[in-house]
Amino acid sequence: DRLTYHSIVLLEWDHGQYCTVVEGAYLNGIAGYKGKSNWYHDKTAAGGSRLYHSFPPECIAPWFTNAAEIRCFDVEAKTKDEFVAFVQQYGDESKKDDNNNDNNTFNNNNNNNNNNNT
Repeated sequence: DRLTYHSIVLLEWDHGQYCTVVEGAYLNGIAGYKGKSNWYHDKTAAGGSRLYHSFPPECIAPWFTNAAEIRCFDVEAKTKDEFVAFVQQYGDESKKDDNNNDNNTFNNNNNNNNNNNT
């Protein structure tokens, strides 16, 4: 079994309109991986997520496993409990075959690191 850890910080705002997920991850990982983010429902959308399509072309680049970035995502959950419910929707995905990254929600095992998947 391969162990993978991923840490985030969930910011729950007083305005109650949304929460923000803060995570550390591979540099350019979101754009280089067609906008596949664990924090949005359209992670596996054909042709890339809405997040991916929001990037200008100059922001789409291969990811680097030897450098990191801090990402902030505003998510639809308005409370910690709503966010936990969102994560639990996809929780069983983490038990699927590690070789099928499209279906593995919480395990970003990219054996083809530094490839441009755009």
